[in-house]
Amino acid sequence: MTIESMPNSPGDGVVDPTAALNMPRSTRFYPALETCRGICALMVAVMHIPWDWSFRSAPLVRHSWLFVDFFFVLSGFVIANAFIERMRDRAAVATFARRRFFRLYPLHIVTTLATLALIGVRYVMEPASTIETMKINADWWWLAASNVFLVHAWGVSGDAVLNTASWSISTEVAAYIAFGLICSLVATPGRRVLAHLALGIASAAVLLLFRHDVGLGGDVTLRVFRCTYSFALGVGIWWLVRKREIGGKGEVSSAVQVMASAVVIAMVIVVGGYGVSTMLIPFAFAAAILALAGGPDSFVSRCLSIGPLLWLGTLSYSVYLTHALVQTVFDVARKRAMGSIDLTTETWIGDALVLVSTFAVLLVSAVTYRWIEAPWRDFGKTQRLSARGDLGVAAAS
Repeated sequence: MTIESMPNSPGDGVVDPTAALNMPRSTRFYPALETCRGICALMVAVMHIPWDWSFRSAPLVRHSWLFVDFFFVLSGFVIANAFIERMRDRAAVATFARRRFFRLYPLHIVTTLATLALIGVRYVMEPASTIETMKINADWWWLAASNVFLVHAWGVSGDAVLNTASWSISTEVAAYIAFGLICSLVATPGRRVLAHLALGIASAAVLLLFRHDVGLGGDVTLRVFRCTYSFALGVGIWWLVRKREIGGKGEVSSAVQVMASAVVIAMVIVVGGYGVSTMLIPFAFAAAILALAGGPDSFVSRCLSIGPLLWLGTLSYSVYLTHALVQTVFDVARKRAMGSIDLTTETWIGDALVLVSTFAVLLVSAVTYRWIEAPWRDFGKTQRLSARGDLGVAAAS
């Protein structure tokens, strides 16, 4: 769910989206997409809140699990934008792998170890309950190891996730491996795009064959194919944007972007249940990304380029991986402090807890970004490639 951005990411105030038009395509920063990534991460976090509150059953909240597929489509777009034309030799592939590793793994391992620590504390306090809830048995240590090594969503089992959101990071690693292999075996960008589209079609076929009743839902066993399906759409969208600017100027682009966003929200609400219709959702996300990437000078893009919104986008990976931990701590504290209060009737208390816990998630995310994400990301970019395969400093992550 990560996005490739320029080395000097925007700070406070409003970023000028039109500056993107004067940049080489592979170094462009898309502030509107950065903001959308943050909003989607926050929606996923809100969906996972475990206590009752006023909008818990609202379709948009209840179906926010589908926003994970926005991350997959966006990932395909930005990875293609940053790397697909520059992967010219094995050194380039190695540098791509290095950068992705240091972008994803440090925060993953910290949150996974923190999750294991919380499980350990719970086991000391309530051993029987912990064994039953966490399904701890003789194979559980293999499950824990698969989480540590980010292979837990590769079909290890149907219930193999310790940190709630980390399964998608595991599937993205698989998508990155496929991306590197395709770029190693296929010479030209156009053919690489076609190879990814073929992989996407094959992934969709697997889901339709084995998940025809739940579409993008179901356990984690086949979620690698869910990721590669959406990732391939993102690569295809990048190809369209590369060929020409999609969208018009001013109000025309804004109108298209508003309509695309409205379609996304409507589809998440209407078809967000576990059904084969969810297979259409990535196409709606792809259309929205196409509209936003193709109209960087529109009014909508400018509104999405405001500093606080971009700050949310910057923190999105931390929000995504830390929210379950923060919410778990909040829920335990809530039960101990006000266990007798019925939140189904006292919904204002649940709503207040949502606001406080969301603020806590953002605070923790700011800390993890500052001290874990950013330093390790920068470390991963310290080695440049040979002249033939140089990805350039601008292909940040």
